[in-house]
Parts: sequence; structure tokens; C-alpha cells
Amino acid sequence: MPFQRSRDNILTFKRKVVKEKGHEERKQPLHPAVRRRRMIWLGVMVTIFCWCVVELIIQQNRIWDKEEALAAKRQELAEAKRKTAHINAEIKKLHRKDYLLELAHKMGYSKPGEQIYSLPDKR
Repeated sequence: MPFQRSRDNILTFKRKVVKEKGHEERKQPLHPAVRRRRMIWLGVMVTIFCWCVVELIIQQNRIWDKEEALAAKRQELAEAKRKTAHINAEIKKLHRKDYLLELAHKMGYSKPGEQIYSLPDKR
């Protein structure tokens, strides 16, 4: 039979009920060491719980900040893609001979023997 301490009730959660002759049943107060251990345990658990909640809040704020930064970067990427598409379209236009002639005419150049007429802008 393993060794048992029948009187060591320090870790039990039930209190002893004392029956006295002629009196009501009353619960025996906890031993001071038991009360101290329970209070220490409670303090440690509350501290750990508070730390977990604070860390959760901090991590959630970091996640929100990263999501905002990601949204900003995605917007910059979309803007860069739009500019790239515009530039690629402009490059394709520059390979056409008639577009180059049109640009040259806008700058005031002309072919030999060609006359350029300027019309006033309608405003």
C-alpha cells in the first residue's frame, strides 16, 4: 500500500465540516499556508492572463499596421502598373512612322517643301 497522509489536506478544495455537540455545523477555516498558496496561485494566474491579453492587443495592433502598409503598397503597385502600361503604349506609338511625323509637326518641323499653318486655339 502506497504511503498516504490522511491528515494532509493542504491541496484539497473542500473544507472540513466540524460538528460540535449542541451547535450547528460550521466549516473549519483554511490553514494560513493553504490560503497563502491559493492567493499566490491566483496572483500568478491573473498576471499571466493579463500578460496574454496585453500581448494579444499589441499583436492585433501590429497586424492592423501591417495591413495598412500592405494596402498602401498595393495601391503604389497598381499605380506603377498603370504608369508602366501607359509608357509601353507610348513606346508602341513611337515605333509607328506616322506618329513620329505628327510629333515632329507639333514641334515645328516639316518635310522639305512642306508648309505649316498654325491655327489659333479655340477657347
